[in-house]
Amino acid sequence: MLLPQSYAASAWPLRHVAVSADGLDIAAAGSRGLALFSRRTEHWRLFGDVYQERSFAVTQLGWVTDAVVRVGAEGRSCRHACPQSRAHACSQCLS
Repeated sequence: MLLPQSYAASAWPLRHVAVSADGLDIAAAGSRGLALFSRRTEHWRLFGDVYQERSFAVTQLGWVTDAVVRVGAEGRSCRHACPQSRAHACSQCLS
């Protein structure tokens, strides 16, 4: 599995990677933003808005459950740990 070119081009180098306990989901963070990979669907999930993604840097990354990844982030107004579901990005990180 390769990082999507659209994410790697703006977020290289990769700094954090976390695998869920069941091994089916992978969270990856580079210099900016976050990408989630599902081994079930073989697809990456990225932020829809590249400007939002570039507005924060992940400082901590780890899975809380098989459905929620915990992210510590620093950005314009974002410096906290927040849940990140597989389907939705944290609204605080995007504000």
